[in-house]
Amino acid sequence: MTASVTMLERAAFDDLTFSGNADIFFYGNTYSGPDMSDVSLYNLLHSKNIEKGSSRIHFRSESIDGLLDEGKGTLDDAARGRIYEELLKQLSEEVPIVPFIWTYKNIATNKDLQGVYVHPQSIYYVYEYSWN
Repeated sequence: MTASVTMLERAAFDDLTFSGNADIFFYGNTYSGPDMSDVSLYNLLHSKNIEKGSSRIHFRSESIDGLLDEGKGTLDDAARGRIYEELLKQLSEEVPIVPFIWTYKNIATNKDLQGVYVHPQSIYYVYEYSWN
C-alpha cells in the first residue's frame, strides 16, 4: 500500500472524515463507557450514525447493526457476552477499523497510601484512599 500523509487542522479533518471523503485516517477513540455497546463500538460502527452525521468511518453492515442493537437491549450479562463475542468475530472479518495503539493505565502512589487501584476508565476514587 502506498499512501501520503497529510496533516490537517481540526475543522478540515472533521469536514473530511464526517463527509466520508477520507480513504484512510488515524483518529483517537477512547473507550469510556461501562461496556462496548454504550459508547465505544455503538457510536463508532452503527450505520444510523452516518445519517446523523456523527460517523467518521461510514461503515454499513446490517449484521453488525443488529448485533449492536441486540447487545444494547439485552440485560443478561451471559447473553450480552455471547452477542459481543459474535460481534467481535464479525468485525475481525470485515475490519472496518484497525486498532493500532493500546494504552496502559498507570498511577503513581506512595507505599503508605492505601486503597489506591487502577480503574479501567481512569476514574480515581480518592475518597477510598487512606494513610497508614
